[in-house]
Amino acid sequence: EGSCHRDQQKNVHDRDGEGTDEGTAHHDRIKSQASIETNTTANLADRLRSLQKGAAFVNRPSFQNDSNREVGAEALGARPKSSGDKLVDAIVRVKPPKHKKWGRRAKNEYYQLVVPLYPKLRKSLSRTIFLIVLPCLTVASILFYRFENPMAGETKTSLSWWIVFLGVRQMVILELTKIGQIFWIEILALRSSLFQMIVGPYISLIFIMSKGWPYVIFFWAISDFCFLYGDGQFAKHWLFWQSQFDIFNSNNPVDGVTDSTAYLRILCIMIFVGGAVSLKRLTISLFLGRRTVDHFGGELEKIMAKMILIGEVANLAMDIEATNMSPSHSPVNGDEDEKILRFKEFV
Repeated sequence: EGSCHRDQQKNVHDRDGEGTDEGTAHHDRIKSQASIETNTTANLADRLRSLQKGAAFVNRPSFQNDSNREVGAEALGARPKSSGDKLVDAIVRVKPPKHKKWGRRAKNEYYQLVVPLYPKLRKSLSRTIFLIVLPCLTVASILFYRFENPMAGETKTSLSWWIVFLGVRQMVILELTKIGQIFWIEILALRSSLFQMIVGPYISLIFIMSKGWPYVIFFWAISDFCFLYGDGQFAKHWLFWQSQFDIFNSNNPVDGVTDSTAYLRILCIMIFVGGAVSLKRLTISLFLGRRTVDHFGGELEKIMAKMILIGEVANLAMDIEATNMSPSHSPVNGDEDEKILRFKEFV
């Protein structure tokens, strides 16, 4: 009896040793898998960095080939791709859309970008016409036809011409400049990809940075040089060729205004100030943009990697919940214990 008792104790001891070895091996296997999953973050960050540099956009296999290759890798015992790897693969597979025909694309952008701005343009035009242009035309006509067209001080330029020049012609140029700002900046530079493809990113950024009064005074002065400066008849009177309205032709006297040195200096100052402010805004935006990328670029990569990791944790939690809710759930299930340990390692 003593010998049998010693043999039984020896067998129990051997079984305990084997169970301890199996538990240690199982724990080591789970720990190694958890470490592999943890290293996925760094690998995904590297892949995202290489994808940003454009190295990943090469000849890519189709989804079917990738799935077949993944199934073959799993059959050979390799670790299957995680959800983060699949996400990066999906990003890599994205190809730029084929460019549509220019005519159809321009038509689509017209209806999407220009048509919604019609109410804004109509409001601006109506306000300028009814509040500035028409009252100035009325006052200038009364002075020209009813009060014998008086002169402005001791100069040889009439008051009616000054009113038409400042209240009508300059306002028309200003309103065209504002419409041009809406067209070039709000429609083309900010919303249309055609403009960026044609002129490039830096010219587009200059237009965007000049939005507001720098654009207005710069192109207002440029337009004045084209339509309101010089010693010609067109600069003095836009309707010089007609004879029905004397207020708009050479019968309305003007002397040395459109080609004066003071007028030239004002236009040059407007161009210089508008261009200098636009270039200053461009320089500051480029400097701050580069500083932001240098300072927060690495942090952004880490955040993206953590987002992918959170996605994997969510998928793992769903798997654990599905296992716990299944009818065949058993507390001694080895796969369940492995998932729970992986989940704890992730957390």
